Amino acid sequence: SITVMQSSGESEIAKAVQQLSQAIVDSNEINTVLKNEIAEQLEFLTAQVLAEKQKRSVGTIKSVLSGIRDVISISAGLLTIWDKLEPLFRVAFGM
Repeated sequence: SITVMQSSGESEIAKAVQQLSQAIVDSNEINTVLKNEIAEQLEFLTAQVLAEKQKRSVGTIKSVLSGIRDVISISAGLLTIWDKLEPLFRVAFGM
């Protein structure tokens, strides 16, 4: 998804998703189950960025954006990265 986003003009989001994904993998503050859930949620969001606007699931997108923030809020480092990425997603989704 990251490669597709880069080639479709969403390179800033792709870079931030990649940075957050790596930080989550490296984190000792989040357990493996939560890491996998966050990875699934990021995968969903990147797929939604690439989807046609009329096919996006806006309610689910909003829920996922809030959910990720809640889970990673235990880590200042992850939250700092998310605070850069979340606005990029919101712009991409027109929120």
